[in-house]
Amino acid sequence: MSRDSWFRNTTWSSDIAEVFEAKLKRARGDDGKAQYLRVQASYLLNSSDQNISAIGEKLMHRVIEEYYDEVISVVQAMQELADFYMDNKSYLKAALYYLKGGNHPLNKRRQYGNSDTPLRYIDAVIKGNLEEEYTKAMKIFNKFPKKSFTFVNDEYLYAKVGAMLNDRIGNRKDAIKFAKIALVKAEITEPEFPKYPNLGSIESTKEEIDELIRISMLPNK
Repeated sequence: MSRDSWFRNTTWSSDIAEVFEAKLKRARGDDGKAQYLRVQASYLLNSSDQNISAIGEKLMHRVIEEYYDEVISVVQAMQELADFYMDNKSYLKAALYYLKGGNHPLNKRRQYGNSDTPLRYIDAVIKGNLEEEYTKAMKIFNKFPKKSFTFVNDEYLYAKVGAMLNDRIGNRKDAIKFAKIALVKAEITEPEFPKYPNLGSIESTKEEIDELIRISMLPNK
């Protein structure tokens, strides 16, 4: 058994939990405890077994509740929960946790977490038809620093949510503009980094592309 296997369990039982909690209690410092707890939560959260992923969800919430001042682990935990809720189509929860990560009081400069988190919040708002969030989402979109783009999938996500959000609130001209940009980006299939073909690759669905085509063909009045 490797030295770090105690916090990388892919399944869970009362015996595993007992060993884990004992070792977590002996770990040095809250920063270490928060990291070990988040890593273990992540392994379980990603399980295909719903009972196991539910335990991972509970452990991830413990990171936030018990080690709130450990900003790096907490922001990562919030983003992992948000991604988990997105995958499970719990869009309101996803939007909430994408926002929480960026609004952590020790993360005012947003130096921790993924740069595209604000865009993922907007994506959750759109997919969940969260009309009460549209005004806030548009403010966040308009303030998003386009210079923060790292990969072409960031550019696609920005244009996609820009098209769909503007369409929802009736800004047809901007909706059409962003839809056309998103469709151009979606045609890029060559990997930016041949050695890492999945890095920065565009994540799109047929439903998204169909929606973008619909928006791009709206009469520009």
